[in-house]
Amino acid sequence: MLSKVTFTPAVGSAVDLHASSGSYKVSRADGIVGPPSPRDVSRVAPGRDGSLDDTRFVGERNITIEGEIIGSSQSDVWTKWDALAAAFQSTLLSKGTLKITLPDGTTERQTSVVLTGAAQPSFEGGSAFLQYQVNFRAPDPRWYGTTLNTSAATIATTVGATSSSQTVANAGNAPSSPLFTWTVGTGRVLDYLTVNVPTAYSSISPQGSSIVLNSDASVAALALNDYINCGTRTTNTVGVVSSTTEWPVLYPGSSTWNWTQITSGGSSASSTCTMSWRDAWW
Repeated sequence: MLSKVTFTPAVGSAVDLHASSGSYKVSRADGIVGPPSPRDVSRVAPGRDGSLDDTRFVGERNITIEGEIIGSSQSDVWTKWDALAAAFQSTLLSKGTLKITLPDGTTERQTSVVLTGAAQPSFEGGSAFLQYQVNFRAPDPRWYGTTLNTSAATIATTVGATSSSQTVANAGNAPSSPLFTWTVGTGRVLDYLTVNVPTAYSSISPQGSSIVLNSDASVAALALNDYINCGTRTTNTVGVVSSTTEWPVLYPGSSTWNWTQITSGGSSASSTCTMSWRDAWW
């Protein structure tokens, strides 16, 4: 079902755990596709039958891979296994990247993983053949496209609140979290960012049909390379995001996003906000 499976550790070279040729093959894999189990959030309905169900999110993705190493000799097999074992173990220091290539041979998706169980081989006899099983956890359960998409909105220098908007598309089947970065002149303060969700989600989006990232306009002006990461809910400009904000997501399909700035003098240069995202799948 997969034409290729590649594992890339934070330290060391990528290894094709499965490919049309080579010494590594995957004989079985569990947890590769489909959404993981939902995080069940329900409570009794006071004064009536049934429950109130607030289940909305899924848990992490757990992946089990059963693989084989076929070498030219027993020593060759053990050399390959030593390198693979070290790569798996290194995810405890920094996450590795697991990349799959679909049966069409060209479509690639990736996720970040950490080792969660024993990665020990089994072997028998004197053949140059080894079987192993490895368990990974993907804290972010989505698979992402390998291409980083970008959309830039520029605002020319004017006085007062001004805005710019763009239309983008998440080509996957799962929500994706955008990253916003700025190239700005001095004296520019973020007012707010808005993502209008695709029509199919407008009535069911928990954040509403228009997801607004509110800023605290009392903070210092934006600077070059300031960012807001909606996936990790972090920013490098302390206090720029209001405590009452929503965090925009890109649902599958086309969304319109816009940002508004407050100009308070300073540089005459225009300012640009760039949204970056990857298409996402379950």
